Amino acid sequence: EEEINLEAKQIAEKSQLVDRIEHMGKRQAFITLKDHKENFNSNPSCRLLNPTKSELGKISKIKLENINSKLRTELTLNQWKNSNEVIQWFKSIEEKHCCTFLQMDIKEFYPSIKEEVLTDAINFAKNTVEISHESVQIIMHARKSLLYSDDTPWIRKDGTDTFDVTMGSFDGAEICELVGLYIISSLIKELGISNVGLYR
Repeated sequence: EEEINLEAKQIAEKSQLVDRIEHMGKRQAFITLKDHKENFNSNPSCRLLNPTKSELGKISKIKLENINSKLRTELTLNQWKNSNEVIQWFKSIEEKHCCTFLQMDIKEFYPSIKEEVLTDAINFAKNTVEISHESVQIIMHARKSLLYSDDTPWIRKDGTDTFDVTMGSFDGAEICELVGLYIISSLIKELGISNVGLYR
């Protein structure tokens, strides 16, 4: 906890934000049941929500929104934020009778984003958008996460790695958008299809 807060302070000082950034507060983690899933009664599943988050996530969110917007525009990639946008896209498809609609779902999107995947997505974005070292540092720092229960930090069984894309973080949705754009671009290249998009 001390190391994360010290690093945040150093980044905030470099960015001249030290007077506006607070240290990471301890907040109780909790779960919600996914009661909308099939077989909920016989095989219940849940999602972990972690309200303990770095205040630098607010800065990361703004930087990622800017990066994602430029990527969508420059690469003309479809990434929808509401049902209306999807419906308008679908209506605009010509000769629908000649098309096949394929729907895919990314299971457990947030926890499936590992450090290597995010690094690859950032490097992909750098080919189109200018991203400073400072911005990358802020985005990666905001991934440092601790889980608290009764004011006690939990330690992962698989080691001391603090990297996580948490549900409830300031910039989690924007991280998913960036990784989503990377996935869309890869699908276009690998499968040779152009009419593809992602809806979160």
